[in-house]
Amino acid sequence: DYVIANATDSVKSLAINNTTTDGIFEIYRYEENNLPKGDELISPCEKIKVNKEKLSVEIQANSVVLCQQQ
Repeated sequence: DYVIANATDSVKSLAINNTTTDGIFEIYRYEENNLPKGDELISPCEKIKVNKEKLSVEIQANSVVLCQQQ
C-alpha cells in the first residue's frame, strides 16, 4: 500500500516503480471538496492496474491519495 500527499497548489503525476508490485490497486482520494458527509467512510473512486512494474497516479492539489493493493 502507498500513501501520497501533494501539499502544492498544482496537480502532480507520479509513477511508483517497484519490481515486486503487481496487480490492481484501489484508489482512495482525500480531497477537500470531495469528502463524505457525516461519519461515512471514504470509498475507493477508481482502480489502477500496474503496468510494467509501474503504478501511475495523478494527485490533485492539496490532497492525499491512498493506493491499496487488492
